[in-house]
Amino acid sequence: MPADAEVIATVVAACPSVARLYPGRVAEVATYLPGRRVEGVRLAEDQLEVHVVAAWDVPLPQVADEVRGAAAPVAGGLPVAVYIDDVDIPPALLGADEPPEETLPDPVGQEALAPASMPLPGDTHPGDPIPDPLAPDLVTSEIQDDLLLDEPGAAPSVEGDPAADVLPGEILPDDPVLEDEVPGDVIPGEPVTPPASSQPPKKKRTSKKRGTRGPA
Repeated sequence: MPADAEVIATVVAACPSVARLYPGRVAEVATYLPGRRVEGVRLAEDQLEVHVVAAWDVPLPQVADEVRGAAAPVAGGLPVAVYIDDVDIPPALLGADEPPEETLPDPVGQEALAPASMPLPGDTHPGDPIPDPLAPDLVTSEIQDDLLLDEPGAAPSVEGDPAADVLPGEILPDDPVLEDEVPGDVIPGEPVTPPASSQPPKKKRTSKKRGTRGPA
């Protein structure tokens, strides 16, 4: 009688020491039949593979013997290879050794470093105004004004005075024409004087006539 994967899966799942059949991580442990798939059982030419999840608090050798004894009569004469891929741990036992999150001790003493009465940077409270990130910083503006007043020769700016915000070297439309021009500057409306020659005047050479020498 050939092995029937569905019958094998039924008798193995009925074992008290088996929590369920194990299909693999990506359902790679299975026998494919027309239109259906039997997970946890793999039929090969030379053996029968059975993958299970063991029940909690059952010795693993006992699980293997029970699964082998249940699958062997319907295996069609193939040797039965039992794989215990996982153990079914009760949910109540998961995390039982860890204390609840509320009772965990403070490892670095954050409560002592930051008491409840001391606000931390970035903390917000109900009713606090939310600052506008695009608004100018008043503290920074006051510091900049103090730095400008500390400079030598700096005078406090007067609101409404256009000359208070004039940069060094800037000329206002109503400024009078200064008279301390640099030599060589050209002012509109003045005649242009040709530059004087820097070479010294040449001296004229006077030619002397040589006299005729008489007899000695």
